[in-house]
Amino acid sequence: MVNFNLRKIELKDNHHFINKNDECFYMMAFVSPLDYRNGVEEDLLYNFKKPMYKKPNPLEWRHKEKAIREIADIFKNSVFDKFNNKQTIVIPIPPSKIVEHDGHDDRVVQLLKIALKENIKVTYRDDILIQTESYPASHENDGNRISKEKLESIYEIKLDALDLNIEQIIIFDDVITSGAHFRAVCNKLEQGLGDKFQEYDIKGLFIGRKIHEESDNDFII
Repeated sequence: MVNFNLRKIELKDNHHFINKNDECFYMMAFVSPLDYRNGVEEDLLYNFKKPMYKKPNPLEWRHKEKAIREIADIFKNSVFDKFNNKQTIVIPIPPSKIVEHDGHDDRVVQLLKIALKENIKVTYRDDILIQTESYPASHENDGNRISKEKLESIYEIKLDALDLNIEQIIIFDDVITSGAHFRAVCNKLEQGLGDKFQEYDIKGLFIGRKIHEESDNDFII
């Protein structure tokens, strides 16, 4: 297994919804589109993101299940311990399809279940951020991405599921592209929490970072 490093996004030009004061971290960077032939990192992320319509093919699906386990182990052993200094809740960003949809893919939640199973300081809740309707993923929509405003309209925050005694909130997703999902979640949290929002240390954490060109300006932490 490749020795993956957690990196902090310093050059935010690739992600125009990320503000200069946002703290966002990632493990892998790639230039779109993902190609499993481009090395171990892209192969792992490519298999992790295999679409649900390939599930009936066991030869294809075993690669996705293996990728979920491997990435979960990376985050368990090399990532989440870096956030153990504060009582932390991880909020996964929902996939494009809601739970009732045949195309719903809970790969991110599966990862968190494995990675945080024995972690006392860092836990996750997938019932804080609720998505009320499905939308076409960019690869289903000629590369057109859902707007931040639309995301905010279909996201709901369930404050009764949020432990108000926590110190840190990590917004977690598999890939950051423009940062629209991250910003939409931040905005909804701020709307729901009001002045208390400022009391939390909000961070973004991603498996992969989509970039337009290679960059070595990000710091390993």
